[in-house]
Amino acid sequence: MFFDRSTSDNVIAVRRRNAGTTSPRHHGSEDSLPTIANSPSPNVRQFLCYVQSDLRALTRTETVNAVIAVTPSEVERVARAVAKMRGRYLAQVLDLGHADRPPLTEADVAQLRRAREWYEEVERGFTALRSAIETGELPLEGVRRD
Repeated sequence: MFFDRSTSDNVIAVRRRNAGTTSPRHHGSEDSLPTIANSPSPNVRQFLCYVQSDLRALTRTETVNAVIAVTPSEVERVARAVAKMRGRYLAQVLDLGHADRPPLTEADVAQLRRAREWYEEVERGFTALRSAIETGELPLEGVRRD
């Protein structure tokens, strides 16, 4: 379902996707969604539920269009990159504890912060990739779905 606020009468109309149609929905094409005439306005919970449903469907479509294929070896390389970034970050943290190390400088802290941010960003990316694979948003080539 999709909600559309009409500019002429300022009423939210509920739209349903054609369940039996095989024609693809074009990005940004609201014309492919027929309006249910004289439908009552939805409550907030219904509206948010439908918006979330549309978001999942749109995200899946856009992801499939943007990512051609995902292979297990690509996922493993991303996992190794996460592990490598974490290892580098932890090594920098441990370097701070060397007995013969000079006092900590602002540049040392900035470098440590940058290493942590890089690691966290790569880890978040891997988490998003994993989630997309788990939900079926991105099919994993050569691996069957449960």
